[in-house]
Amino acid sequence: MRHCIWFVTANSIVSDNTLQKVTHVAKAFSYDISIVLDIRLRGNERIYWRAIEQARVQTDRIDQQKRKQRRISDYLEKSGLSCDFTELRDASHRQVIGELIETRASSLLIIEDEPRTSRHPIFQDLATLPIKVLLITQLAWHRIPTILGAIDPLHENARPLDLDSNIVTLVREWKNQLAASWHIIHCCYIPPTLLKYKNEIRRHHDAGFLDFCLTHKIHASNRVMKEGLPENTLPDWIRNSKVDILTIGLIARSRLKAFWVGSTTTALLDSPPCDMLLITTKPRVLT
Repeated sequence: MRHCIWFVTANSIVSDNTLQKVTHVAKAFSYDISIVLDIRLRGNERIYWRAIEQARVQTDRIDQQKRKQRRISDYLEKSGLSCDFTELRDASHRQVIGELIETRASSLLIIEDEPRTSRHPIFQDLATLPIKVLLITQLAWHRIPTILGAIDPLHENARPLDLDSNIVTLVREWKNQLAASWHIIHCCYIPPTLLKYKNEIRRHHDAGFLDFCLTHKIHASNRVMKEGLPENTLPDWIRNSKVDILTIGLIARSRLKAFWVGSTTTALLDSPPCDMLLITTKPRVLT
């Protein structure tokens, strides 16, 4: 039996859309689910402790999270899925997730998106997790989901050579399991200072993308080549083409830059245009 982790923060909405998506993925991949429930108060909430009785705040928080846990458990049970819960009462999410990855061979981490200003610290660790990450937004999937894989076959941003191949493999796996439609996209950006060489640069990108697609047997109907900044072009194409899941690489170059790893990734993770399936490049077990 395959295994995935669903990380639920104290601020997670756990909407009907989220429950439906988690159920859809778990059934499609035959996942058992371990739910890590972080019930801690955040630092910006603790500042009100002096004005409110601390014991009452803690009790209310625990009651709220218990109701959330029952709702999740009831929904998954009715869907015929098995799950177990782990409660976090301290800042040990890295250790708990690392142990689940090691002991249960977990292959996917699911997390619900949060406003950037109030995101859980786990968002800073995404690029260092040795596991794929499904970042869920509040947008509903279409009846037949559409999956888009974003690649850079010319490796202009110092990407590992096998990252794009891994993205294509992942897109194909998910399109098979979810009975989805799919495309592979490459965005070609030509800086204003190089516009006089636009035709040559475009031909270079076209040739590199075509060579990659032929090597990986990607049919012309599944290829998309767009011109422009990826952080602008990708969201536009995603909205116009009703994409449900964007598969993209998350490059960990250092601990300091583990999450914010480039203008495109930064922009997309700041305000995800759809659900994002993130694949890391230099995974390591967290301690």
